[in-house]
Formats: sequence, C-alpha cells, structure tokens
Amino acid sequence: MCGGNVGDGRQCYHYNTTKTVWVTAGRLSSRRRHAAYSVHPALGLLITGGNDGRSTLLATVESTTDGVEFKRDYADMPQGTYSHCQVLVDRNTLMVLGGYDGTSGPTNRVDQLKIR
Repeated sequence: MCGGNVGDGRQCYHYNTTKTVWVTAGRLSSRRRHAAYSVHPALGLLITGGNDGRSTLLATVESTTDGVEFKRDYADMPQGTYSHCQVLVDRNTLMVLGGYDGTSGPTNRVDQLKIR
C-alpha cells in the first residue's frame, strides 16, 4: 500500500503475514493520492497517476519489486489523471482507463502504455 491521505502521501507499507501487522516499506518518488496499481510478474508493483493532494495531476509511472526501491523508468502517460483504473493486459502493455483529468469531471479516456 502506497501514498494516500496519511502523512506526506509518499510512504509505503506492506503486510507481514507472519506477525500479522503492517510495516513501513519504501517511499514513492512523489506524493500520490488516488493513483492506480497493478502487479507485473517481472516489474512488480506498477503505480500510475494520481494527484499530489494539492493541484497537480500526475502522469508518471513508478514501479517496485521489493517495496523499498522505486523506479521511474517509463514514459509518462499522455496526461495526468486520478481515480482511474489500470489493467495489465500482457507483459508489455498497461491500459489506463477513465478517471478525472482535473477539468471536466470523469473521463472515458483509454490509454495504452508500452512498459517493456
């Protein structure tokens, strides 16, 4: 679990199933609220978009395989969006659907991102 309305919006946590508690993990490169997540078999957790809790919509894509180190090795999405959905179509393609673009309410945008 990463970002959100707690603290500075960059902190990540993972669930320790042995101790049955949430523990602190890494930190996102930027504050993110209302982002979307999916899990890629090789790239790990993929995080797209969101907003910074102020007025900036994010178009960036981050990933982590260990929950500690985050990478931004991907091209940005065509535009910033938040409260959207994200689907991993195959090992190379991520679809970003709907959400808000900050101007006209909910959108029906569908963006296809090549991630590999």
